[in-house]
Amino acid sequence: MPPKYDNVVDLNPLRNNWRIKVGVICLWKMPSYTNPSEFFSLEMVFCDGLGGYIHGYVKKCFMQKFKDQLEEGKVYAISKFLLGQNGGSYRTCMHSYKINFQFSTVVKLLEDDKEISFYEFDFVPFPDISLGVHDDSCLVDIIGLFTGKSDVLESNNNGKSSKCIDIELTDLEKNKLSCTFWDHYCQMLEEFLKDSTDKPIVILLQWCKIKDYPGNNGVRKVSNSLYSTRLLINPQLKECQDFLSRISEVRGTISSNVSQISNSSSVAVEEDLLTLTVAKKIDELGYSCADINSCVILGTVLSIDTAKGWYYNSCRRCKKKVIPDGDGFFCEKYGNLVDSVVPRFKIELKVVDESGCAVFILFDREVNQVLGCTAAELIEGLVVESPCNRHAAVFSDIDKETLTINLEDSSENGITPAKRLSGDFDEEGSPLTAEVPSENSSNKLKKIMKVEP
Repeated sequence: MPPKYDNVVDLNPLRNNWRIKVGVICLWKMPSYTNPSEFFSLEMVFCDGLGGYIHGYVKKCFMQKFKDQLEEGKVYAISKFLLGQNGGSYRTCMHSYKINFQFSTVVKLLEDDKEISFYEFDFVPFPDISLGVHDDSCLVDIIGLFTGKSDVLESNNNGKSSKCIDIELTDLEKNKLSCTFWDHYCQMLEEFLKDSTDKPIVILLQWCKIKDYPGNNGVRKVSNSLYSTRLLINPQLKECQDFLSRISEVRGTISSNVSQISNSSSVAVEEDLLTLTVAKKIDELGYSCADINSCVILGTVLSIDTAKGWYYNSCRRCKKKVIPDGDGFFCEKYGNLVDSVVPRFKIELKVVDESGCAVFILFDREVNQVLGCTAAELIEGLVVESPCNRHAAVFSDIDKETLTINLEDSSENGITPAKRLSGDFDEEGSPLTAEVPSENSSNKLKKIMKVEP
């Protein structure tokens, strides 16, 4: 008599003698946040014969035991595990619980009797994603006809190179959805397009994440997750063939044309700020913006106050300010001493418009983008070259500039923190300039930059 297995859909913490037969649909190692060269956990997605999905988790101390026992695409009998709550953002499964491996957990390799499908999908309609109907805390599956693509964008952040591409997918009802592929997934699409034919291209994405992107006018889009997303291009699967057949029935012929689209991140700053956002004056901060999600202030930087310091030492792990403690530093968030810290920018700008003045704070990411260097690099330059006002000369890139400031709310004490700074850049990475009238010149070039929460 064959052994009895429990159904994944029934798993709950009320009992602990569960025994399941599942296939490993996806398997990946999660790097440590503080040290990417080390792994923090082993993560996976299981599926049983009824199509029930559940997430599996092996913490670091048990990885050595299980890393060679589990393989993607294999079928196993698993028992003596615990169940924990399946919470957080970007969950792979809707199941309320996840499987937590213990040292005593038993994993037995089984012969694949084809009872378990390794390609089960739950496609979400495009409008449910774009209009915010679907829960964005879970990763989703989508299918669509590949109808547009942008150029590949490459960037370098702190020595780490990255690239991405935006694509457009179209469903059976001609609804369109924007998708962003990063790094490995961008490379996969590039490789496919090198050898692609003139046939229509169908793309299936499993476990992709829904996100709001700045400049996308409130319409949501999807992108790959870091490790779990499966990208399938014209796969030999029933779902793909059915999709093509249904398009043929509805439209008669299927076009293989792929149009050129702009990158979602290249929305004109002037349009985003001065057309799509409510404009306010400085003297209206604190009361007029109370019922508005965001507003724009157009002003000129009067001065940069570095008397209080222009950087702070932060914990490498949480990026919060640390407190000097003997020969080390104390992190209040994690409640422990840290030996190594990272200096991060924090500068105060005094900005004026026709109605008055206000103080805004720019933090590390925003200042880094404008200056093109990190706080650590600037400090190192100060130490090596020893000019006492070198930082003031560097900050002159911001001083006296006209800023377009986008913010949610003004804080107490007359200081408004800014969370994001972005701008238009040319193909060489230099900031674009726009003509902004001033008192001294009607045709003076000023950088237009955006600060938003």
